[in-house]
Amino acid sequence: MSAAATLHSNHVNYLIWRYLQEQGFEHAAIAFTRDWRRTGDIASDPDALPFAHAVQRNDLVSVVQYGVHYDQARAKAGLNNGERKFVWSKFDGRGTPARRRDSTANGVKSRSADSGGRKEKLPAARSTTARALPKGDIGETQFNGERDAMEIDTGSANGEPEQEPTSPTVASESDQAAPVERYDSMDVLVQTDLEVAPKTSTISWQLDKPSATIQRALWNPSPEGDDTNTLLTVGDDLCRFYQIPRSASDARHLEHVDEPALSSRCGVTAATWRPDGIAACCAIDGLRELPSGTQLSQQVLLERHQDATSTTLQLGPPSLEPPGIVFAIHYSPDSRYVLALRTNMKRSMIQIWSSARTNVDAPPLCESIAWRLFDNQVTDAQWISNDTLAICGEKGLSACYQVDESQGQDLSTLPTASVLMRGLIPRNSNILEGATDWDVIRFDHHHRVAAFVSKSQKRLVFTAKLRSHDSHTNPDMEFTLPDAKSIEPVEISPNPLQQNPEHDGGPAPESFLAMGFDDGTVAVYTIRFAPNQTLLCDELIELNFMVSPVTALSWSKNSEYLAVSNSSLVQIWSRDSFSRINGVLHNPRAAVTWRPQNNSGPTGDGSSDAVVDFEPSLSWSADGTSLAFAIKERVSVIGIGPPVQANLPETALNGHRSP
Repeated sequence: MSAAATLHSNHVNYLIWRYLQEQGFEHAAIAFTRDWRRTGDIASDPDALPFAHAVQRNDLVSVVQYGVHYDQARAKAGLNNGERKFVWSKFDGRGTPARRRDSTANGVKSRSADSGGRKEKLPAARSTTARALPKGDIGETQFNGERDAMEIDTGSANGEPEQEPTSPTVASESDQAAPVERYDSMDVLVQTDLEVAPKTSTISWQLDKPSATIQRALWNPSPEGDDTNTLLTVGDDLCRFYQIPRSASDARHLEHVDEPALSSRCGVTAATWRPDGIAACCAIDGLRELPSGTQLSQQVLLERHQDATSTTLQLGPPSLEPPGIVFAIHYSPDSRYVLALRTNMKRSMIQIWSSARTNVDAPPLCESIAWRLFDNQVTDAQWISNDTLAICGEKGLSACYQVDESQGQDLSTLPTASVLMRGLIPRNSNILEGATDWDVIRFDHHHRVAAFVSKSQKRLVFTAKLRSHDSHTNPDMEFTLPDAKSIEPVEISPNPLQQNPEHDGGPAPESFLAMGFDDGTVAVYTIRFAPNQTLLCDELIELNFMVSPVTALSWSKNSEYLAVSNSSLVQIWSRDSFSRINGVLHNPRAAVTWRPQNNSGPTGDGSSDAVVDFEPSLSWSADGTSLAFAIKERVSVIGIGPPVQANLPETALNGHRSP
C-alpha cells in the first residue's frame, strides 16, 4: 500500500498541531485542538494518537522542504517541461524589503539576513539522526535540539566539498543564495532567533537500575558551596545523589552516590533537603525479613549528612495502628527541627525531631521531641516560623502548634492525654470555621498569610490570622473555584524567612500563588497588604498551558520563573510577564517551551476516553538557572540562561511579539 493511501487526516492535523506548538502559537494550537475534537477523529489529547511518538520536532517543515527539493530536482531533470509544479516555492516568503522595513519601524524585528537581528554566521546545515538512548547513567548533552527545522544535508554525492547551504526558495542556481531560515522555537533545547528570551541547554539520562522509578528530584537548596549542584532523586528502589556539572558540555558521565541503607524491595515515600543544604531527610518504606522467613513492614526515617554519616529518626513511641506511611517531611526555616507527617488514611500523626547541629557530631539515633496524634486524616503541614507549624485536614481541621522542648522526656509520669500530644503548645485549634475537608495549606513568609485549598469543595481561602503582633483585624478572603475544573498542584512563590516584613520593617512586594487545573489552565493569585495593612488578594491572570492536564508546578527560588508541566511538556513563564504595561495586563506567553525526548505524552489504557498522565517532578536549582524534570526512569536538567536583552519592555519569540 502506498504512503498516500495510508495517509489519514489525523497525520496532517497532528503535524500542523505540533508545528503550532513548536513555533509558539499557543492560542492557535488550543483552538485547533478544540476544532479537531469536534470532528470526532480524536477523543482526547492528540499526543495519544498511535503514531505520535514517531513524529520528531519540525517534521512538518521537513516534509514540506523535502517536497520542494524533490519538485526542484524533477524540474532540473527536465520533467514536467522543466517547470516546477509548486510555483510558489520560487518566491521569497519574507515579503518585500519595504514591508520588512515597515515592520522594523513598527517594533517587529525582521528575521531576514539584512535585518541585523542575527549577525553571526549560520552553521553549515546537515541532517541528523536521533541516536538510541543509553540505558546507563550517561549524561546526554544536547544543544538546539536534535533536528533543526530547515537543516539539510548539503554534501554532494560525488564527494565534492560541502558548500554553504542555500535556501530552498531560490528560483535557479544563478540566483543569489539566501541564508537558510531557522524556524527555531523555545521547544526542545532551542533558543529563539531574537535573543530576548532565556537560552537553554539540557542534560538527560536514563536510570541504570531496571527496578527503580523516580518519584521526586530535589536540588540542594544551598546557593553556594560544593553541594549546590547536588540533585537528590528518590522513588521506588531509589535514593541517589547526583553531582551535576556546572556546564552541559562537561556532562559526559555523571557521578552519583546511592544511599546504602536503601535495600531492595524498598521505596522512598517522602524526602526533602535541610534549608542550609548540609543534610537531606528521606522516609524509607519496605519489608524486613525475619529469621522465621516471614516478612515485616518496616519504616525508617533517615537523615543523611554532608559527611556521609546518617541519623535514624525513630518513629515511635507512640505509633499508628496500622502504621501507615510518611508522605511529607519539612524542615523548619532555621534547619533546627524536622517534621514528618504520617497517615493510615483514617488516623494521622505529626512528629518532630531536632536536626543535628553543624558543630556537633550527628548521633546514630534520635528520638522525637514532639508529636500529636489525630483521629482523622491530616492532609498537609507547613512551618510558619522557626518553631511554629500549621496543619490542615478532613472535617475542618486547621490548627497551629508551637514546639516546646521544655516538656519532660519521661513518659511514665505523663497522663494518657499527654501521650497523645507531647512537646507542642496549641496556638490556634480552629483557624478556619466550618467542616470543610482541606487538602492543601501554603504559607507566604513575606506577608505571613496562609492559603487553604479544598479540592473537593472547590474553595480557596487566604487568611492573615497567623500573623503575630498584628493589631489590624483582617477578614479572610475566599475565592470560589470552578466546579467544572479539577484542582491539581498548588504552589506559592518562595520567600526567605529573613525577608519577612515583620522582621525588617520594610514593605514587602506582592507574592504569588499558582494553581493548576485538569483543563490545562493555571490561575495566578497575588498576595499583598495595602498601606493601611488591609489584606489584598486578587486573581491576577490565567495562563494557558499547551497540553492538559497541569500536573506539576514549581517556582524558582527567587520567584523569577514559574514552571508548569505534565508528562509530555514543560513551559516556563517569567514573573515579569505578569506585570501591567501602560496599565494594561496582557496575557503572557511562555518564555520557554520544552518537550522531553522519546515521550509520546499521556497514554490511554486502550479506551478512547481515558487518558493516563504520570506526574513528573519539577525542582529549581538554588541559583534559578537549572530546572530538573524527572519522570519514571528518566531525568533531564534544563539549563536556563539569563535574557541577553532583559531591558526590553516586551518578550518576543520567533519574531512574533507577545500579545
